[in-house]
Amino acid sequence: MASEKDLIKLEREIYSKMKQIQSRQLLPKDSGIGKMINLMKTFDEPLYDKILSEYKVILEEIKKESF
Repeated sequence: MASEKDLIKLEREIYSKMKQIQSRQLLPKDSGIGKMINLMKTFDEPLYDKILSEYKVILEEIKKESF
């Protein structure tokens, strides 16, 4: 089981990658964010659901802007 400190660090890292993806500094496939989000699921499922829904919104925005 991860400590509270590890969870906070992982959450911060995921949100950092999400911001980079949203600002087009990083591609989703190159970010490795999927592995981090799935790792979060093993530790904190409610937080996983929240992060995943926010990530899906970002991906939808990128998809709309690319067409």
